[in-house]
Parts: sequence; structure tokens; C-alpha cells
Amino acid sequence: MIPQSRAGSWKSWHDAQDPPRIGVSQCLQGELVRHDGGHTRDTFVVDVLAPFVAFTSVCPEVAVGMGVPRPTIRIVKQGDAEHLIAPSTGKDWTAEMSDYGRVQAQSYREAGLDGFLFKKGSPSCGLFRIKIYNGAEKGASVDRRNAKGLFASTVLDALPDLAAEEEGRMNDPAIREDFVERIFAISRLRRLLATGPSRHDLVLFHTAHKQMLFTRHEQKSRDLGAYLGQPGDHAHEDFVAGYAAAFRSIFTHRSSVGRHVNVLHHAMGHIKNMLDGEQKQVLLSRIEDYRAGQQPRSIALTLISFLAQTHKVEYLLGQLYFDPCPRELLPGDRLQRKWLERSTDEDDDD
Repeated sequence: MIPQSRAGSWKSWHDAQDPPRIGVSQCLQGELVRHDGGHTRDTFVVDVLAPFVAFTSVCPEVAVGMGVPRPTIRIVKQGDAEHLIAPSTGKDWTAEMSDYGRVQAQSYREAGLDGFLFKKGSPSCGLFRIKIYNGAEKGASVDRRNAKGLFASTVLDALPDLAAEEEGRMNDPAIREDFVERIFAISRLRRLLATGPSRHDLVLFHTAHKQMLFTRHEQKSRDLGAYLGQPGDHAHEDFVAGYAAAFRSIFTHRSSVGRHVNVLHHAMGHIKNMLDGEQKQVLLSRIEDYRAGQQPRSIALTLISFLAQTHKVEYLLGQLYFDPCPRELLPGDRLQRKWLERSTDEDDDD
């Protein structure tokens, strides 16, 4: 599992026979399972992501027996509880959907699922701002608070560290990059654990991911590094499990512009003594342009990676931060000021 060369490239850690394992709402693959008998085929899911991952597809409505076509369903608040109701028939699907979600969550745990792309806006599969109706009757008022669909919430309650997103949010460059990098990192961890890693293996794995981890949560990353340095006076199996849990936890945090800037400056520290004054100024300018939202991060990344290769800086060449996943899955360089400002607001580690 541990690469012997090119450790800083996702390809050197990748196994085409065991790629990231991703759950997906079946309608996004073009399957005719929507309530009206149609689909919501998603180009990113089918044409971009599919060649690099192994999908596990599901339509929870069909799985619990709603059929195709079927009456529309909605989440209805009844007292202090929320129920999944088909208003036209009055049928309450809450128990069936909750039970199915728990069964699926267990199967996903056993299958080692790395992530999930849910259908936006679905009362079963949506992750954000799902409508909560204050009654099943026509014209009932709607609460648009940040609720999840019933199936999605049941699965994520059981698997809180699962890398989960909605397909609609893949149009946001920062969210898409965050999701793709996360599923490949969690996939690498899963395959490492399957080998029965030694403590040395864990150290090599951690070292390759060090800069990626720092963009997620600096203090937790430092704590995890210290954990690896603890004396080996307890069960190795427990030690490995503790590392894995902490690694997954760090990847539940979103990266941010501020933390990326810190990592870029740290990387520059490994090569600055090899550069002349003009080269240092160019690199600093590229980093500051990224901080200001005037250029994408990829320009600074490419320049540092080139300099690391030119000067054979082994530490940087071993960092997956510079090549964490297939470039085809990333959004490219047309990053907007809007998401840069939003990400900057998330710079605190709390």
C-alpha cells in the first residue's frame, strides 16, 4: 500500500481495482426512478466522476415500496416530530424510511463506503434546506430551515464521518474540490487499514497527507502527529483505530483560504534558501494574489511543485497536497471571489 516512489502523487497511492466507493442517489445516474417516472441525470456524476470511482446507487423511495410513478412526498411537522407523508393518500412513510436508512447505513459501514452524493432538494435524500411543511394539507406553510431528508439524516446519524454532499453543490468550485479531495483521502485510508499497517506505515501515510491535514484543522493535525509519536505501550489494533478515527474527523472540517495560505508559506519555507530575490518575490506575489482572490491556488501550487522538482526537495515531492486527486475532477481555475470570501470567513479552527 505504501508507495515506493512518487509518493506525492495520488496515482502512486491509487488502486484502479479498488477506487473510492461512493454512494449515489440513483436518479442522478439517469435511472427512471423519480416520482414522475423521470430522472435527473447529472453530468458531473455520470461523465466526470464515474470513471474514477465505484458507485453504490440507491433510490430509497423505490426501495421502501413507493413505486414509480408515485405520489409526491413531503416532510410534515406534527407536534414536535417530523413525518414523511404522501399528502394525496395520507400515507405516513416515516417508519419504513427510517428503518431502511438504518439498514443501509450498516451495509455502507460493512462495505467501507467512502462518500455519498445525495439528490438536492429531496425529502428523502436532500442535505440542506429541505422544506418542512406545517401540515399535510394544500397551502400549508413552509419552514426552510437547514433540515435534511429523512434517509440522508438517518444514514449520516449512523455514519457521521461519511463524506457527504449534494450533487447541486458540485457547481461550487470550493465545495467540489473539498469533496473530491476528501473522498480520495478517505479511500486511501481505507485501503491502508486493509493491509494491517505497522506504526511505520502509519507514519509514512501521515507524512504524505500532512499538508492536506493542516488545511483542514491545524491543531487537530498537530495532535494527530503527536499521537503517532506516543510510546507503543498499548494494543496496536487500538492504536491504528485511534489514528483512523482522528484522520477521518479532521477531514470533516472544510479547508479554507487562510489555512491554504499558511500551508503555501510553509511549503515555500522548504525552498526559499534555494531561490534568488526575484524568484522569492514572484512566489510570494502568487500566494498573496490567491489570498486576495485575484488568482486560483493552482498557480502557486504549480510554481512550488515545479521548484520542488527542480531542486529535488524530497519532503515537498512527497506531499499529496500538490496532487491529491485526478485533475479531471477539479473545477479548474475559474474560481470566483464569492466563494473565496465565504471560505475566508471559515478560517477559525473552532
